[in-house]
Amino acid sequence: VRDTLAGAGLSEVVTFALVAPRLVESFPARDDGELAAEPEQRAAGRPITVTNPLSSQHSVLRQSLVGSLLEIVSTNLRQGRDDIAIFEIGKGYGAPADPPTHEWWRLGFALTGRAQPTAWDRPSRAYDLDDAKGVLALICSRLGFSAPTFAPITDDPNLHPGRAARVRAGGDLVGRVGELHPATVDALDLRAERIVVAEVAVAGLGGGRLADHRVTAPPRFPSVERDVAVIVPVETPAATVEATIRR
Repeated sequence: VRDTLAGAGLSEVVTFALVAPRLVESFPARDDGELAAEPEQRAAGRPITVTNPLSSQHSVLRQSLVGSLLEIVSTNLRQGRDDIAIFEIGKGYGAPADPPTHEWWRLGFALTGRAQPTAWDRPSRAYDLDDAKGVLALICSRLGFSAPTFAPITDDPNLHPGRAARVRAGGDLVGRVGELHPATVDALDLRAERIVVAEVAVAGLGGGRLADHRVTAPPRFPSVERDVAVIVPVETPAATVEATIRR
């Protein structure tokens, strides 16, 4: 997973598991369903507070990677770096009733700024939700998972309604992806117009298991592309249009 994301142009970051209480309040554990082979990787439990912390800014074990990633984004933006594509593989922590403590592995990433810089033959283009969905599709392809499917979500106050989705690839990848809500951007004093984030559970992430290699024979004939224009109501999800075309 790290090799795939680095090859796609993202930089890996490593952040502290101990964070400020406000980050845990703003980005709590969210259960998006279980992995088929690893049901124990579901997020669950109340936040865990350190008994004798060295600092108030490192007093609670995080439950989500998104808050930690946004702190890195904020630091880069304040230092004048506007184009940011970062990821982290780390743990969330909780304290359910039984067992007393619980932890789970997650992959998170954040994108902001220019996905493509200005060149002589093209204008610059900012990162958007489709870029994040493409990263998730790339991971699924690399690991041999089924293609991810996306369903709109509106119950996450940190994500922009209409620009957020719950992602699932069979029972091998579950999570959510979306653009940060403008109110969240303002509350965290992030100096960016658009920030796209994702946090997903990936089968095998905790154990470091590699997927089996799958080899397919190259096609005998060259590919043929078709340009299809479709007019649908604005409330029709893009996934519905894609499924109809494939049928």
